[in-house]
Amino acid sequence: MFKSHLNVRGVWYREHFKALDQRLGPFDQVTREYAGAVAALWCEFRSDTLALEAAERTRREGQGRRPSTQGIARLKKRAALSWGSYDQALVRLEALTATRPRSTFADAVRAGGPR
Repeated sequence: MFKSHLNVRGVWYREHFKALDQRLGPFDQVTREYAGAVAALWCEFRSDTLALEAAERTRREGQGRRPSTQGIARLKKRAALSWGSYDQALVRLEALTATRPRSTFADAVRAGGPR
């Protein structure tokens, strides 16, 4: 999804994609790409949340030029919108993965293997 995964957003992306894969996987190609988009939206939400926290801290503790209350409100709205986008995409991904049976190696072993 990202040009380089050698930064904080790349780490967030990998960690979240791995968590999605553990929870909802294994993925086929289309579902895998959708899971990648969900992980990218997670990165966007985290980035927006960190920007909001930094602006609130600067407004509260900073000296000199500080973000306005209107600027803080905009950042809150942006974080809320990015959360909504992530949440909707996650629900859609869960719906995509719920329509197919999940069969893992551990399930096959518990069932006694192929007969």
